[in-house]
Amino acid sequence: MHYMGEEKILPIRIGAALKSLRNNDFDAYSAIYEIIDNSIQADSKKIKIRFEFNIPVGKRKPRPVSIAFGDDGTGMDMDTLQHCLAIGYSQRYDDRNGIGRFGVGMTMGAISICGKIEVYSRPRQGNWNYTLLDNSGIDNDEDPFLPIAKQKDLPNNYKDLVGDYGTLVIWTRIDRIDSEFDINELKHRIGRVYRKFIGEEIIKDDKVIQNPNRRTIVIDDGTGNDESVFAHDPLYVTKSRQFPNDERADLQPEYSFEHPVHEVDAPSSGDQTGKIVIRTSILPKTWRSAQENADLPGYGGSSKHNNERRVMENEGFSILRNGREVYYGTISRFSPASKPLDRFWGCEIDFDPTLDHWFSIRNIKVGARPLKDLREALQEKIRPTITNNFRKTIQEVVNQEKQRERDAETGPIKSHIGMEKEIGKITGHLNTTQTPKEIEANVKERAGQLFDEPEEQEEYKGAILDENTPYKIIHDSKARSDGPFIDVLHDVGKKTVHYNMNHPFFIEVYRKLSEIKKISLDPQNQKLQDLAEDLKNDIDKLIYSYAEGKYDLDDFTRLQSVGDTMDEHITKWSYYLRKIYKS
Repeated sequence: MHYMGEEKILPIRIGAALKSLRNNDFDAYSAIYEIIDNSIQADSKKIKIRFEFNIPVGKRKPRPVSIAFGDDGTGMDMDTLQHCLAIGYSQRYDDRNGIGRFGVGMTMGAISICGKIEVYSRPRQGNWNYTLLDNSGIDNDEDPFLPIAKQKDLPNNYKDLVGDYGTLVIWTRIDRIDSEFDINELKHRIGRVYRKFIGEEIIKDDKVIQNPNRRTIVIDDGTGNDESVFAHDPLYVTKSRQFPNDERADLQPEYSFEHPVHEVDAPSSGDQTGKIVIRTSILPKTWRSAQENADLPGYGGSSKHNNERRVMENEGFSILRNGREVYYGTISRFSPASKPLDRFWGCEIDFDPTLDHWFSIRNIKVGARPLKDLREALQEKIRPTITNNFRKTIQEVVNQEKQRERDAETGPIKSHIGMEKEIGKITGHLNTTQTPKEIEANVKERAGQLFDEPEEQEEYKGAILDENTPYKIIHDSKARSDGPFIDVLHDVGKKTVHYNMNHPFFIEVYRKLSEIKKISLDPQNQKLQDLAEDLKNDIDKLIYSYAEGKYDLDDFTRLQSVGDTMDEHITKWSYYLRKIYKS
């Protein structure tokens, strides 16, 4: 095509390019977001979306044949409407103050889905005007033109989607929405992506406040029933209209900092720095219990409660551009995933659009990949909270749940926490000449001897190296049945006794106490259950006194005859046994 004389030729074949541009990165969800973005930019307070479905021949699942979007925003004048479907045109091109920027989303998103786009719009003062782009049947050699916008009344079946003024967009000849599209999933994603706009509450300056500029998004799924979209907060901190009585997650203090604008963005934005705000939360303890997570490998898993709230899909990171989510999931190379633990905390990273290049934001506002320098800065800010706070806190609940499960399986003797604390009040710490490094090496070696699973080894090391308890009881399930029934340790930095769980003594104790526990599950037998617990504690006290007496033997005593040493040990054993019963 020649343009402005024979000496100039357009560097693009428009018809072929328009057909090629249909194969872009938009999917149905992200294409719909672009229309919502425009409505929010136009200061709409109410956005309505209406679907019409049918079932294609040979298919079972209904698919959309038309989608209409209406709003009550400021609308477009005739000149703006004339160009609104031209790719690259935007009154706000490169504007960093809102959630749009590039001027391609409305058309690029639409042509990826449908063959025909119609737009009606009316500003506050004026009439309803109309334009369209019909992309169907275009030949590669054709150079299609947008028709001149004209005055035209709204179709009667869509009048209820707009206000006295605003914009109506209609997609027809839909041919690229596949069977995976789900309208309920659309509602959920819209609720999460636009939560800062449609939620009753928002987070600001470490506080949850009422949303001062709340919008409404309504969807008609083709049944004629309008349903407002619920905001979904992946931090679970703000109020949910869907679950108004829910316990809220614990919001942590937010962290904000200024990051230098990339040289690619600096010339156009004019800013030297952009602000990044990081907010984190940890979900309620009750949501993390085994009762709520019964199917999750190694922990528990899903429950009706958590499934309804999408907890099991929580990926940890939500990245927002001026409050509009552009990415939800894990961040490549950011930190190792530790599921299931990582689904029980949330993190949102909200950044100024002046930092688009640092977050790898393209003309399609879906996806974010922080560049190396920024990613390292984010790691420095977030990783300590995740690693040292969230995961440890969540793991503590996991360990408690596992302990209760083990207690239920093996009877009341399995748990020694209460007795360890009671003994800890009257016993002193172990006197040792070993260095911390030697102790740590010994503990690691013992953990490897006792347990095969790395998780169990770490649990053992944590229990031994915990300075809060000077006495620890450990169950050894690998000891020989013909070996000693207990082993008093001197090389792990604290007073520690291993119970040989394969010894006939403990096998019989387990069996009998387990039987007692089964009987005592009847509420009328609470006294029997208490008695079983007391007997278990008596065994712990007996063994503790033996160990304490052994720890108390000094080098001089050990040089005596075997008989004298044994007498001394029994005397000390008896002393400590009396002491603990009198305490």
